Amino acid sequence: MNADLIAAAVLGAPAAVVAPALAVAMYRTRRATTDTLAALAAHRATQSIIPPEGGEPLPAQDNSFATVLPFPARRAA
Repeated sequence: MNADLIAAAVLGAPAAVVAPALAVAMYRTRRATTDTLAALAAHRATQSIIPPEGGEPLPAQDNSFATVLPFPARRAA
């Protein structure tokens, strides 16, 4: 048999089996991502930035990390 034909069969057979499953998984992931982004956009559209009754808007929340507590070292100098 031809070596190129054997190599094509060895390399092509697993790709032919895996490619459809990979394509379905990529489609489902893309669809889930699109649905999530659409839901977030719809939620953001329902949120009002302008406070009711002409009040001041709330300050932005602090998204920093928690303060690290200084634990004493085992061998304090």
